[in-house]
Amino acid sequence: MRSCFRFHIAQVGEVGGYLLGRRLYETMLVWETDPSLRDTELGAIFADVWCALPKVVFSQTLDSVQG
Repeated sequence: MRSCFRFHIAQVGEVGGYLLGRRLYETMLVWETDPSLRDTELGAIFADVWCALPKVVFSQTLDSVQG
């Protein structure tokens, strides 16, 4: 499992930006707002990569986004 997550972290780190719909945005927002996800080494690495990544959210139902 760890090697799979490390591979995913490497893949996410190589993209220049991320396009998200409302549901994926709401699912992934915890990586920017929940500090407990940084309690493990891999969680902290992924959170750093994810938070640094530019994101565009496409939604007709959201009035605003955070992060």
